[in-house]
Amino acid sequence: YYSNYTFTAIAPLGSKNLIQSWNMSQNRFLFFTFGIPGEDDCGVLNVSNKIYNLQKNVISTGSCFNIIANNITLDCSGFSINYGSGVGYGINMTHVNQTTIKNCRIFQDNSTGTLNHGVYLTNTVNSSVSNSSIYTQNSSSHGIRIASSINVNIDNTTITTSDSGNSSYGIRLSSSSNVSIRNTNITVKAIGASGVYFISTSNSSLYNI
Repeated sequence: YYSNYTFTAIAPLGSKNLIQSWNMSQNRFLFFTFGIPGEDDCGVLNVSNKIYNLQKNVISTGSCFNIIANNITLDCSGFSINYGSGVGYGINMTHVNQTTIKNCRIFQDNSTGTLNHGVYLTNTVNSSVSNSSIYTQNSSSHGIRIASSINVNIDNTTITTSDSGNSSYGIRLSSSSNVSIRNTNITVKAIGASGVYFISTSNSSLYNI
């Protein structure tokens, strides 16, 4: 029976599902092309010991990248990550070790949600963010949020938070240790917010902020 149909293709692990519509006025072959997370699309980065090289600007309504394996490098090569018109983070790292984020331009899309951090690290060991720029504009949406992590290096990064309230920090740390923040420019527009905010954090340092 010929009509308009909508098809959903279930993606391989890491990619996003695709939904497309066709007018089936005749017999035809249907082709779905999935993006490759970390190269030309957002998604789950799940291959240990891999360098992902972004090759184009990417957009996601929620979190763009979720890193779930150890020893991963995401090199954005100057391309942008536009995220969070819904709920989510630019880059989310949880319970992983030896993670490197570099050369990224991370933009939070609108100002209607909360807790849309540019980069979110929780329970990580030996992670770094360098040579990147981060912009957020939602309430309580920090440029970089670090929680329960050890040995984190932030270097040569520009962070801007434009929430007009009082709860969006450039970098917010809690229950972490050995965090180094160097050569980083932070601008916060929220009344009463801080560029860097520490809670229960030890053996950490700031240089040229």
